[in-house]
Amino acid sequence: MKSMNFEKLKSKIRTLFTRRNFNKTSNELEKEIFSLNKDEIIPLITESGTISKCIETDSTEEKLYTKASDILLAKALQNWV
Repeated sequence: MKSMNFEKLKSKIRTLFTRRNFNKTSNELEKEIFSLNKDEIIPLITESGTISKCIETDSTEEKLYTKASDILLAKALQNWV
């Protein structure tokens, strides 16, 4: 998922959400996010600070979105620590 922007990330989460396998989906998100470089991560972190209103509260999709945000933070820390 090179050249990912926030809309592509949300789209990816929606696509993966249909699989209903949280662990497998989380691993796929991690793999794709960790393949991004620093210049791609910074805008994603900036935009992903709040959960989109288009995502249902207390849903698996919301959990995946939160997981993706955690993965973005881990990737950022990996780059700068």
